[in-house]
Amino acid sequence: MLPSLRCLGLALEWSCHGVPWFIFSGGWILGLLISSMAPPPYTGSASDPYVAPRSARNLYGWRAACLLFALILDVLVVGCLKFIVKRPRPEANYSSDMLLTVSIDDWSFPSGHSSRAGMLQWLLPWLFNLSGFSRLLISVWTVSVCVSRLVMRRHHLEDILFGYVLGFCLYYLVTWCIDWPYWFRFLG
Repeated sequence: MLPSLRCLGLALEWSCHGVPWFIFSGGWILGLLISSMAPPPYTGSASDPYVAPRSARNLYGWRAACLLFALILDVLVVGCLKFIVKRPRPEANYSSDMLLTVSIDDWSFPSGHSSRAGMLQWLLPWLFNLSGFSRLLISVWTVSVCVSRLVMRRHHLEDILFGYVLGFCLYYLVTWCIDWPYWFRFLG
């Protein structure tokens, strides 16, 4: 593989690695918690557009919590499946540049990056009501991440396809769980 393609593949790999996503969403929640403890800098009238209502802070906190919940669920499900299936990675995998991995990452099925990218492709527009262009960019990123897993020989094709489908299923599960007023009525 050409060195420039390998660098691009590694960049895509890191863009969907669990560690940066956990740091981002955890930092977001921490920032919201810290900002909610401080009094607002300006206490103008309620109609003042420069005063962020507390409900807006709660909305951002809800989104950050949803993202963190989805990421944790993704890591747990993928880790359990890798532990159960224990499919080896392709023989041509160059594992010396696989950084921040744990023992469960020795296994190939399913692709955690494909699962995470697939979940985020659907979850981010749902959480943030993104425009069509933003959705297109996320879709291109998702396809690029999935293709990079195959080109870099980190996974077999089945690992990537199953990972993407798993990501969509996790998105659906997360949105179903979060929409609790809807399903709570079925319990009684």
